[in-house]
Amino acid sequence: MLGMGGVESGSAFDTAYVAPRQNTTPLDVMLRVPGEYRHMAVQSPSLRPDSWDAIEGADLSTVTGWLRASLDRLEDIANTDAQMTAHRVALGRFRENGVTQYRRVIHPELSKTGTCGLCAVASTRVYSTRSLMPLHSNCKCGVAPITTVNDVGKDISEADLQRFYDLAGGNTAADLKSIRLQVQTNGELGPVLADEARKSGRTVSNWTPPDRKTTREQAKRIIRNYRTYDAMYKELLDGKEQVKKTVDGHTRIFKQTRRATMVQSRNFYRNYVQALRNEWPDL
Repeated sequence: MLGMGGVESGSAFDTAYVAPRQNTTPLDVMLRVPGEYRHMAVQSPSLRPDSWDAIEGADLSTVTGWLRASLDRLEDIANTDAQMTAHRVALGRFRENGVTQYRRVIHPELSKTGTCGLCAVASTRVYSTRSLMPLHSNCKCGVAPITTVNDVGKDISEADLQRFYDLAGGNTAADLKSIRLQVQTNGELGPVLADEARKSGRTVSNWTPPDRKTTREQAKRIIRNYRTYDAMYKELLDGKEQVKKTVDGHTRIFKQTRRATMVQSRNFYRNYVQALRNEWPDL
């Protein structure tokens, strides 16, 4: 993209790990996946299958829906994290090479229903590389530099947008013109796109992009929590039927299950702690 804008880029970029989200940990984010399953499961309290072989028909469809919702949440988290990381690296490269402005680039081919109206309107605006790119959950948009030689993104015209939406079956030019954008600040994701008619009231003024320092603090929390979980599994393996502890403000209850499963779970926590300590040996 820099080459298309007439900028020669030979600079290296920092490959050190930085967690994409602020004011939370990757562990807390990933716990939302089983949380989605539990949220749906509690709506059918009479359905508690012991195994997949024990359910069929409508019950099987219901439980499959729970799993589908969990997988959709996982995909949403992964896509959003990947987009935030990619944008941060790209805008960093732009700044390093003297580029001060950029455009959002829509990718309707990456979405099942085409580009959303928010992103279509946002692609017509100009943004500063000093700011993190505003996005929404599961956004597929990229970035393109604006230089004195070339504005790569300006060729995405209203006619192109109309063609995309005709293919997608919605969002006419009139619809797009009626949208008024608002950039709100989410305490976890940073700047997010929103229609002015759908203000969330969750604006946070003191958000700052995640960096190595905040990521280290997140890793410290995870290591502390995982060591607690490791100790809980040790108590179960030593014969206790149930272990209950409060971890990071949440009550965790571990119960006896197959020994091989408990050993596998305990090893997962140990391996994760070791991976983090490889990155931060002093923790």
